[in-house]
Amino acid sequence: MHTDFLESPEKYKLLEEFFLKIFNDEIKDQKFRAEFTTPHYSAHYADGTPFMDGNPIFSAKNTVTGNILRIVITEDVSKYAKNLNTIDDFEELCLVMNISEIGLARQDISSWIAQQKT
Repeated sequence: MHTDFLESPEKYKLLEEFFLKIFNDEIKDQKFRAEFTTPHYSAHYADGTPFMDGNPIFSAKNTVTGNILRIVITEDVSKYAKNLNTIDDFEELCLVMNISEIGLARQDISSWIAQQKT
């Protein structure tokens, strides 16, 4: 997709919107009614300047369960990874990938949303 997203605010914004669209489409497709906060993690400095470092490129929190989804794009990984962490008694699923692997995230986003129904 946009391999130069770290240098281009416009391309970075397109990637943020790409993941937000996947997330919203999955919520609609699954007829999910729970409340989510997105983004959950701030991606901006106090003065409003975006971090633009890909960590996270997208985040969401289920306000009922407290569970968190975080998506990170970095070239510091050799392959797509899923990490499940416990943070303050809540679960965070962190998907870490390089830019060429972003298509792999859709299924994990869908599965995470489905798991929030329980």
